[in-house]
Amino acid sequence: MKFLRIIIFILFMICAATLRISAQQNPPFKGWKYIDAGHYRIIFPEGLEKIAQRTANLMIYYEKYNYAGMSTEPDYIPIVIIEDYSEANGFVSFAPFYSHWFTTPSSFDSIDWFTGLAIHEGRHMVQRNRLQEGGAKYSWYVILGNYGTALYLGLFIPNWYLEGDAVVMETALTNGGRGRIASFPMWYRTLELSGRRYSYYRATLGTYNDMYPYPDPYSLGYLVNSYVRKYYSRAAWDNVLEYTDRSCLYPSFDNALELATGHDLNEIYNTALDRYREYWKNNLEGMEFTESAQVFPERKDKWESFAFPFIYGDSIYAIRFARDRSLSLVKRTADETDELRMIPYDIISPLFHHERGISAGGGYILWREAIPDPRWGYRSYSDLRLYNVESGKTLDLTDNKKFIAAALSADGTTAAAVEYIAAKGYSLELFSIADMKNSGSYELNDAGHIYDPAIQGNLVALCTQEKEGNSIIIFDTENGKKTRIIDTTHLEHFRSPIFHNEYLFFVSDYTGIDNIYAVNLKNRKRFQVTSVMYGAYFPSISPGNNALLYNEYTLTGYKTVSSSIDPSAWISFEKLKKPADPYIDAIAAQELGRGGNVPDDLPEQKYVANEYNTLLHGMTIPGWIPFFNFTNYDFSFNIFTQDVLHTLQAGAGSTYNFNEKTHTAAGTLLYSALYPVLILTGSYGNRTRWISDKKNRYNGIEFITWMEKTASAEINLPLNFSRGIHSTFMDIGARGVLVDIRDIDPPVYRIYSDMENNGLLKYSSYYFKMQHTVTGALNAILPRHGQIINLSYWHTPFKSDYTARMFSADATLYLPSLFSTHGFKFTGTYALNDTDDYVFTQQYLFPRGYESVTHEKFISGSVDYLFPIADFSFSPAESFEELTGYSFFLFKLFYFKRLNGGIYFDYGRGTTGDLKMDYSSAGFELTSVQNLFSNYHLLFEAGIRYSYCFETRQKVYGLVLKVPFIQM
Repeated sequence: MKFLRIIIFILFMICAATLRISAQQNPPFKGWKYIDAGHYRIIFPEGLEKIAQRTANLMIYYEKYNYAGMSTEPDYIPIVIIEDYSEANGFVSFAPFYSHWFTTPSSFDSIDWFTGLAIHEGRHMVQRNRLQEGGAKYSWYVILGNYGTALYLGLFIPNWYLEGDAVVMETALTNGGRGRIASFPMWYRTLELSGRRYSYYRATLGTYNDMYPYPDPYSLGYLVNSYVRKYYSRAAWDNVLEYTDRSCLYPSFDNALELATGHDLNEIYNTALDRYREYWKNNLEGMEFTESAQVFPERKDKWESFAFPFIYGDSIYAIRFARDRSLSLVKRTADETDELRMIPYDIISPLFHHERGISAGGGYILWREAIPDPRWGYRSYSDLRLYNVESGKTLDLTDNKKFIAAALSADGTTAAAVEYIAAKGYSLELFSIADMKNSGSYELNDAGHIYDPAIQGNLVALCTQEKEGNSIIIFDTENGKKTRIIDTTHLEHFRSPIFHNEYLFFVSDYTGIDNIYAVNLKNRKRFQVTSVMYGAYFPSISPGNNALLYNEYTLTGYKTVSSSIDPSAWISFEKLKKPADPYIDAIAAQELGRGGNVPDDLPEQKYVANEYNTLLHGMTIPGWIPFFNFTNYDFSFNIFTQDVLHTLQAGAGSTYNFNEKTHTAAGTLLYSALYPVLILTGSYGNRTRWISDKKNRYNGIEFITWMEKTASAEINLPLNFSRGIHSTFMDIGARGVLVDIRDIDPPVYRIYSDMENNGLLKYSSYYFKMQHTVTGALNAILPRHGQIINLSYWHTPFKSDYTARMFSADATLYLPSLFSTHGFKFTGTYALNDTDDYVFTQQYLFPRGYESVTHEKFISGSVDYLFPIADFSFSPAESFEELTGYSFFLFKLFYFKRLNGGIYFDYGRGTTGDLKMDYSSAGFELTSVQNLFSNYHLLFEAGIRYSYCFETRQKVYGLVLKVPFIQM
């Protein structure tokens, strides 16, 4: 039983590490309002009542569909509309229970943006409510509140089920949904048709050798969910969630799935892919593939892509994207590939939705770049930047705008961009590149969602997504006329149009595979231009108009290929067939009846809007969010609750100090609606110190312990100056503290006798932290470059029973190695302590291997070299053809992903009076990155450290634990 309790505690702690408290806050003085509609409270900023009313009607309308197949009832939930954030997203927080919807739209699910959120996020609300049903599941909620449900879900319910179930619903209840998009399951389709299949655990947990996508719970979840739906009935998943109640301990989901279907998890996974592979193979019958030439050399042992290709002069340019290299713009000339500049990772994100991330023309490259607000995490921008390939200079075309798509003309003279502002809608903005100014603005709010523009002269092509279907329109900027060049349809999805002579090229998935098509702008005749096995994307035309350049997806990434432009070889659209998906009709019929008709009678009820008081309405209790925090010298575990707007937070937690080896419990109240953050804290814990005598050497060291009760008030100003590949954060603050000191042991000791008595300490502290890092390779252990500076000053300016002062300064420098995944870390510390009768907590890590000793003056430095030793990425059955290796999988206890190593040298010198003491050590660390119990959320890095202490000639072994890890 003791062992079981330890395991449960470890699960609790590590799972909590992945659920950090949100630092996202809205700008102040928004004038919040709310409307109540059934079980939903829609909270929205002033000016967005129309969106809020529609959200309320959508939630009420789709509630009956989302809940129809689940044995549970709706529960009250606040939904907050976020208008200032440039990211297209939405989520449901299970603890506290609320949902945030961002107004910035996207086309990635092929549905009206808010309809998609109402179904997808609404289904997550259903799942949460279902996971509180039953004695075992409900006990978690009774004991731990909403966090108990969230913890149960994180431990026992795989993420792919939650996301796949929501994708099934968005697909079944609409004419869109990701299940209808050919590129959505593309990487599984590529593996299957290539004769490869990852094990279930590799597919769900990933490796350091896979890239597209990261372990993707959406596409895998849809494939498995839809298979179970079709062959085991709509009720199968409800039964699975019901059967999980038979065990409140691991592994309940696996057993429940076998009870519901008669087959275990691996059998379901493999059979689902077998059935889909058969369907995908049938779609390839009779196909003849386009001949093309690969431009960039292929690394057959690594996933590597060269995305968004284009030709300028005698060179081919692309974005190189690989896990073991920095994301970079590269140029291919003859047989040489040169790296021109590093690129921010947010620029590559449209690749996974197959929207154009960059555009090129006339020697310029245009992209959208995310710009965060310095203070408010829920306010950000998406601005346009230009790169001149000849001069190498990067220019800002716009400032503090919110563009969702942009493109350059082929000659590089004009840019067309789509801007979206929630209160105004869509506008098409034109820019003259020569004078870097806006040259025209056009409101386009009658064409649905518009994205992926292309421009030639006065004509702008726009992909559209409307209630009636998807289409491509041509907008004439001279007369404002809109011409629908491709009629609206739900049978295909459009991407990346470009003009070429009398044709408009674009990407469509009409045949179940994304390929490049062309439509004649005069007679509107359509043709299929390319025929590839997995997918063709991002076409561009050579300057001589005789070659088509595009990305073709393969087993090892997006390859850049070229083929000749020969209209006589194109296939007439009339000869193409649209394959019937055997799963979509089945799941649609389950949700909508035999006909599978999509609902089309959304009500327009008017709800009363009221003023929203952020303090009175916002806090949801119980609803707790746990998170870990690490510094060089301590580790803390905290549980927080917060209001739905992220302005008021309350929490409790425990901190372990590595130097003192002590624990402290604390409670915190934090108010962040103002520009500075206000923090009140109370704590209770023990302190221990080794203090050196001013005259004697090692024999003069004394060990003291005492207890402290503290109360503090703090003002903190967190700032974010990140831009592009540079992540830059600043943290400034001041604190006033009252400390009650008790239980000093020993009560009398010979070094500092002034601290014999109990008493009160009153002190103030001030701190400044600046952190700047440059993003490198995804697989890198450390940032490519980086600098961190920490300054703090503690003193007792008020009348107090004790007096003390401490100044601490430390700096960290990250430098690259010869290998892109390796790195150097240099640290240095300078500290001054006035320790006449009190000792402040050290703000730095003491040299490893030694007990931490307080000196009047202390300087130290260290150097670490960190590197990956082995990636547990593949097994012989899963490997690329030219690779050997193995996947280190120990039953279901551990899924090992990588073995990391590090060597270090530490040096410190402490001075107290005339006494000088040196502390130097060297050693190594050996750690492994692993998923505990093969759980997606329980990802951590742990291992051992060996230290040799030169002064004491001791060999010291210790445990290394590095969490949290971001599981992507």
